[in-house]
Amino acid sequence: MHADTPELIPTIPGPERPTFKLYTAGQIVAATFIGAPLAGAWLMRSNYRALGNPSAAGKALGLGLLATAAVIALAFVVPDKFPNSLIPALYCAVMAAMVKWGQGEQLARHTKLGGERPSHWGVAATGVVSLLALLIGFLGLFFVLPEDVVTFPGGQEVYFEAGATAEHAQQVGDVLQQYEYFSGTDPASVTVSTDGDGFAIDFVLGSDWTDPDIVEYFRVLAHALSQSALGGEPVTVRLITPSLTTMNVIEWQPPSGTE
Repeated sequence: MHADTPELIPTIPGPERPTFKLYTAGQIVAATFIGAPLAGAWLMRSNYRALGNPSAAGKALGLGLLATAAVIALAFVVPDKFPNSLIPALYCAVMAAMVKWGQGEQLARHTKLGGERPSHWGVAATGVVSLLALLIGFLGLFFVLPEDVVTFPGGQEVYFEAGATAEHAQQVGDVLQQYEYFSGTDPASVTVSTDGDGFAIDFVLGSDWTDPDIVEYFRVLAHALSQSALGGEPVTVRLITPSLTTMNVIEWQPPSGTE
């Protein structure tokens, strides 16, 4: 070989550009925001399947289902004044952490090698489908599960919630019949609830929430409900509008020393 002939240096091929697409962390969090953790978990599942890890794909979907169930349960127990935006912010932050922990390295390498991501339209569609599935599930439960209500003749009802029982509702309805609030002819409904320190009963009125005669009637009724239906416990009567705005509150406390 001549001295001036350059030696041929073998070319080492670099990593190939991925032929599959992976959802980015931002896309997964966006789907979660639209359709709850179930939507984000579905996209994580797709990523794991594309990466050839079906076991992790199944686990991601299972965790998404559990997280969605937890979010739904939480929504039923948080106080009414709880900020509505805090729950979505919380589960989106948790999903972002899950993506970083479970797929962060693979997503970074995929992007570095020029790998592509699926369309944003697919992300939005996944979120919407997940949201619709949850709504259909809620409607199914609404029609299948027994409603917390005791009915009386004439379309009159006593709903019970927040610690009150069907027995409380039945006893309240019996007293309302005795005092002719439940006349047996005109539809009417009330709601009874308890926080452990007494009972609250909501009555829907269209007007006259502060009329002296009306107020006195409900004061007498609160006393009767406490003594005849609710074991002498304190009773708070709330007069509310059809849109559930409280217009007047009438409280009855048992005399000192009678509890």
